[in-house]
Order: sequence, then structure tokens, then C-alpha cells
Amino acid sequence: MMSPGALCKNAFAPANIADKGVLADSKRVTTVKTRIIAKHHHVVRVDQERREPLRTETQERLLRFFSAR
Repeated sequence: MMSPGALCKNAFAPANIADKGVLADSKRVTTVKTRIIAKHHHVVRVDQERREPLRTETQERLLRFFSAR
């Protein structure tokens, strides 16, 4: 099964969306939000995410990407 991040990235090409600024970080998962619905009513949402700051290495990669633009 593909990871949520890979699924998201694979959806870009058919939609003509560039993925050049999308970075993979093995220490940080893609946020997944699951909504629990009962009889057409939103009951609760469960979020799977990491909220700690980006690793320094990832921050530097993003800054290099954006400063090159």
C-alpha cells in the first residue's frame, strides 16, 4: 500500500500540478485526517500527524528551494 504522501504526490501529475517543491522526510509523516460520519452527521475527526518543528535539514532544503526561485 502506498503512503499518504506518495498518493498525494502521484495525484499531482494528472492534475498538471508541479511537485518540485514537495520534499519527502522519513522522520515526518503526511498528516491524515479521518472523519467519522454517522447518519450524515460529522461525529469526530481523528488526526494522525506530527506537530514538532521541522528538522534543521528539512528546513534548509526548503529554504534552498525557495531562495533559488
